[in-house]
Amino acid sequence: MLSVHRPGHGVALGYPEARAGGLASGVVSAVVLESATPAMVLGMVLCDHHRLEPGLYAGAVTVSTVLSMLTLPLWLRWLGGW
Repeated sequence: MLSVHRPGHGVALGYPEARAGGLASGVVSAVVLESATPAMVLGMVLCDHHRLEPGLYAGAVTVSTVLSMLTLPLWLRWLGGW
């Protein structure tokens, strides 16, 4: 269920790495916002194809999508976009 934590942990990992890489501030903002997006939906197809648990994956995608709807505006504001 790591993908459920992506909206927070993605930023916690993506921001320091982008800053340490010496990227321009606009690129750092793009990295942070991309890191905070929900888990990919294509994983449903992969789960189904490999006979894994697509229902569990769908739940993780749903939760991470809802969390990102709540956290993305906060990250954007923190980055100075608002």
